[in-house]
Amino acid sequence: MTASALIAALEHLIDWPTVYSGNLGSKDPEYPYVLVTAGFPQASERSQARTVQAREARIRTTIAGFTQDSILQVAGAVVDSLEGARPSVPGWVVGRVEGVPNGQPIQTDDDVVVPNFGHPMYLVLDWVATASQLPG
Repeated sequence: MTASALIAALEHLIDWPTVYSGNLGSKDPEYPYVLVTAGFPQASERSQARTVQAREARIRTTIAGFTQDSILQVAGAVVDSLEGARPSVPGWVVGRVEGVPNGQPIQTDDDVVVPNFGHPMYLVLDWVATASQLPG
């Protein structure tokens, strides 16, 4: 399973607001939005012969908006969409997506200035899912 395949599956689970994947780069995003990123899934369980039995994927959703209330509203929608969901990734059986507490508060993004507004705010939510490859 690649990180991009998992991200694509997760993007389809979140139906509001606009979802971006990876890195915004030079995109001019539509606020509010959710940025979904994931690292390469790492081996989490091995057989006695040391072959990989399952992989753990760490996922991060960054919610950006203009007000604390809008971010909390979007965060509620993201949690409703992802918590307990089982994304469909071809060739893999993916377990339930689970939220991982990170203790991060809503923050102001001092590196970004939106014309006619100022600095947007963001909230980071972390997730984990375990997956096993189907025989084939």
